Amino acid sequence: MRVAPKRNTDQWNADDFAVGSRVFTIAGVRDGTKEGPYDIDLVEGEGKCWRPPNTVIQLLNDVWGTEDSDDFIGRRVELYRDPSVKFGREVPGGIRVRAVSHIKEATTVVVQTTRGKRDKFTVQPLPTAPTQPTDTSGRDWAAELKLAGDDIDAVASLGKAASGAHAAGDVIAAMKRKWGELNKAAESGAEG
Repeated sequence: MRVAPKRNTDQWNADDFAVGSRVFTIAGVRDGTKEGPYDIDLVEGEGKCWRPPNTVIQLLNDVWGTEDSDDFIGRRVELYRDPSVKFGREVPGGIRVRAVSHIKEATTVVVQTTRGKRDKFTVQPLPTAPTQPTDTSGRDWAAELKLAGDDIDAVASLGKAASGAHAAGDVIAAMKRKWGELNKAAESGAEG
């Protein structure tokens, strides 16, 4: 099992991208909170929204050529952690947009980043059709399955974790087979 800090939050944070970028499909846009002007709901967002700052809203408006939130629905964004993002005088890092769907080529826009300062950002094209998610957990599922042994609950829990992490199909199939064998053995033991 991977042990990592758990944050009780309803939004995606820069630290959520410490292990790499993620691609999301926009499900909708609604008025935000004091933390951000808009909450962008994501199909693959695991119940958390994305609260981009005005700089990123302007970037999306410019690269997509629209300010209509209905036009955002179904479009895809690749988000990543940029450790150089400033918040006031601090440099805590933040979420940046690497690529978006619905553009034909790399697009560079200039947006205001701080009072009196404008920066260029280049956004790459992202295929419109979603790709299959890939496992970025870094876990050795076969070794963990072996360690689970004949503990049916451990195998079931591992299977759920592997599925949630988008492990390869053969890995999940092996876990299902193992669970099926253990379940069958448990049922025959209960009958006899």
